[in-house]
Amino acid sequence: MSVTQSSLAKLFSGVVSFLNEKYSENCYSIKSFSIDTPCSAEDNFLSEIFAIKLNVKRKEPLNCKDAGVETQELIGKAQIIDDTEDVRRYVFNLIFTKEMLIYTDIFQRMEKLYTQAGISSSSSLALAPKLHHYYTEGESYSCLFMDNLVSQGYYIPTTHGTGIQLDECSSVMRAIAKFHAMSLVIEGEDQIPLTEKYEICTAEFFLSEATASTMQPLVLGSYAGIIQLAEKYRPDLVPLLESYDQEESIFDRLCKLVKPGTSSFSCLCHGDARLNNIFIKRDDISNVRFIDFQLTRYASPLTDLQYILNVGATKEFRAQYTEQMLRTYFEEFTLVLNSFPSLNLLPTQEAAVRGWTMEKVKEEYEGMAPYGFLVSLVLLPIILLLPGDIDKSVGQMSKAERETFWNAGRKQMVFELGCKHPDVRERLFDICDEAFAVINKKKA
Repeated sequence: MSVTQSSLAKLFSGVVSFLNEKYSENCYSIKSFSIDTPCSAEDNFLSEIFAIKLNVKRKEPLNCKDAGVETQELIGKAQIIDDTEDVRRYVFNLIFTKEMLIYTDIFQRMEKLYTQAGISSSSSLALAPKLHHYYTEGESYSCLFMDNLVSQGYYIPTTHGTGIQLDECSSVMRAIAKFHAMSLVIEGEDQIPLTEKYEICTAEFFLSEATASTMQPLVLGSYAGIIQLAEKYRPDLVPLLESYDQEESIFDRLCKLVKPGTSSFSCLCHGDARLNNIFIKRDDISNVRFIDFQLTRYASPLTDLQYILNVGATKEFRAQYTEQMLRTYFEEFTLVLNSFPSLNLLPTQEAAVRGWTMEKVKEEYEGMAPYGFLVSLVLLPIILLLPGDIDKSVGQMSKAERETFWNAGRKQMVFELGCKHPDVRERLFDICDEAFAVINKKKA
């Protein structure tokens, strides 16, 4: 995938800023470097991703003597360069600031508290790559420089469309349980809701009234594309899909489902735990790292569980293993919280969190089925794109092309994708069948 000249120029400025901070100006020289694009066009939509390898010759700051050569292997996650003067550019810049704060403030707090509690034999917690540097030019451009997990022996737990495997999903469930539980521990330590102390880290930038002008066309266009696809291949689904949207707009439904208060308690949720945002260590499958915290929100923990099992797993996997995965999650969640016996959670959440049972988890997971259903219909047509379905990344698109991709052409793109790929079409219809079975059961 090609890279634009303007993107490279901005990236180099960020690399120099990182090196100046790490080694001090005039105390290093770059012996060699390489830049690659590790994501294909169909895998990356809200940013530009670069794999950067640097061989840096260091000098001692006091006497300028050679101090050897160090290799740095990093991922640069950069804001898409866009001269659009609308809310979208402002929001995209905010989500980079949000992600930076989550890497630096939230995860550092989690790791420190987890280590102090001595929960595991290793007594350490690492749920994300290390952020080494944050470069920004204000609202117009930002770039995060973090560990390259692939170079450290991690892999993404699936290829497109095949779904996650049992041992992998078990590890992911334990990791997301740690993330949820440790966010509650932070609240308990501070006795301040995360929404107050870390407002930007918990802000909803995807499904909210504030971003409706930008995000609503994506949601509604995707749903309309599914209906058009059903008209051709599954006409029995059409009246169900249409009536569900007519009862209440699906965008309004989603906005309500991701707000705090939709289950026993709320916590910090990843918000976009698709398989491409999950890395597992090849020689230690229990070692899981999450990336991409731009859609992180303060909401029901069941939103993450619905997302992982609907977007990341197949119909057959869900039928066989959903209860097992929920139990794995609940056991780890409980283990972490019980490791802080003297901790007082927030008074508004204490009773609900401490009184959470496996039966309650199952009940609330089923109650959150509409979220898993709707978010899957919106995001799977993006996540399941294959090489040839899209010939350039969003960062390489013109403004007109981006508008077509996200908004004006979304219905047609979803329809054409489903027509082209029977497996994608069936995956979407499976989601519909499962969701309406639950919805109709509740109505009965």
